[in-house]
Amino acid sequence: MRNLYSKSAVLIEKEKIKILNLKISEPKKNQVVVKVIYSGVCGSQFMEFKGLRGKDRYLPHLFGHEAVGKVLKIGSGVKGIKKNDRVILSWLKKHNNIREENGQIPYKNIHINYGPITTFSTITTVDSNRVYKLPKFIPLKDAVLFGCSIPTGIGVVINQAKPTKNSICVVYGIGAVGIFIMLALKALGVKKIIGIENNLKRIKFLNNLGFKNILNPENKNFNKKINFLLNNIRADYCFECTGIARNISNSMKLISNKGKLFFVSHPKFNENIKLKPYDLILGKKIYGSWGGSSNLQNDIKKFYQIIIKSKIKLSKLYKIVNFQKINDIFLSKKKFIQPKLVLKF
Repeated sequence: MRNLYSKSAVLIEKEKIKILNLKISEPKKNQVVVKVIYSGVCGSQFMEFKGLRGKDRYLPHLFGHEAVGKVLKIGSGVKGIKKNDRVILSWLKKHNNIREENGQIPYKNIHINYGPITTFSTITTVDSNRVYKLPKFIPLKDAVLFGCSIPTGIGVVINQAKPTKNSICVVYGIGAVGIFIMLALKALGVKKIIGIENNLKRIKFLNNLGFKNILNPENKNFNKKINFLLNNIRADYCFECTGIARNISNSMKLISNKGKLFFVSHPKFNENIKLKPYDLILGKKIYGSWGGSSNLQNDIKKFYQIIIKSKIKLSKLYKIVNFQKINDIFLSKKKFIQPKLVLKF
């Protein structure tokens, strides 16, 4: 691995990314060096970029937490992964009780920090605890979605909520996670699925995928329309995916007294949610979701079967953008039709 370099997107400071040519060192114990082919862009990275996750004490640093690629080299202690394997990289850990190391890459007169997983690089060094062998039955382009969006979205439905076909379900915010919640509900045969989304182009896109009950919360008739769809009896489940704290509070109004609210999002670090204590006394329940309580090592095949059952092609759900345009992506205020953005290296 002598003189191996990576073009890497480095978060230098708040709202400033530079692509630097960084030298890759030999992998340490339990590390895997991977050539990245595709990397997903998650909402949490936009929050990092904008400084909305609290004080960032690791600047400057690499980032990104979901990808698919090819193994170039492994360090000592790595099991189940070998050179030339195609792999999924995920922020989800195989084991929670394993110690993982952070590291630094020297660059001129500074050091670039990195954690157990980063993916916005042509070549990355990742802890083996975040590396999963890619099953042959999953197409390479689609595989990047298994690093975050799929386990989080499908996982919260099948691992946590577990609705029945007769459940009334609301999905609030249909981005990368929300679309896989919708997909999972469809695959399970849930009869009443209501989506809430304010991107007009995406609403049309979702309608074309077969989801008809999609409401715009900015429409003046929103309350009237959702009351009609809910038959004035409220939902059994609501999945909040917008990352806006007030929408978590608003979601509590949509569930019945026996209903369950799952918030599957990352509000701003300094935001709080407001709840009426009486709602909890009446029996409403609220849950957070950490990666859909998924065990990616065991759940990949199960997730893929759900996708097949939904009859929705994964290729329709993402837009591929060249890695060199990463600054344009993070600075753009454009709302894309597809729920997911994927970087191509």
